[in-house]
Formats: sequence, C-alpha cells, structure tokens
Amino acid sequence: MLANVDLHLRVNPGDDHRNLGLVEVECDGIEVAPHQKIACHSGGRQVRAHITSVSRRGENVPHVYADAVTG
Repeated sequence: MLANVDLHLRVNPGDDHRNLGLVEVECDGIEVAPHQKIACHSGGRQVRAHITSVSRRGENVPHVYADAVTG
C-alpha cells in the first residue's frame, strides 16, 4: 500500500532524525505502524527503513520516525 507521511529519517544510529517532509511510502497493511518496513524515494534513490514510531494528530498526515536499513 502507498501512504503519504511526514517522514523523519535517521540514516545512522548516532544521528538525529532528519525531516524529509511529505513523502509517499510503500508499506504492508492498510496504514503505517511501528515496527513496519517501508520503502520510499529520496534524493533520487530508493530508501528502505524500519519504522520506530508513528505520531498522529487528528486527520493530519502521520509523522513517521524511521531508521534506514542498509543491505
């Protein structure tokens, strides 16, 4: 499924999450949830990540915090 989210991505474990803004992500299931794997395009390349948390406020686009997965 495709979902629009406000994505905050951390590339390395010691880094802070970087806000990528509104991004379309591919995920399993009907909505994004913690511990899911996602994929999206950023900076001209495909990024795979693991969701660490999701923050929802009413009907707004969810804020998704994720750690990049390498390999």
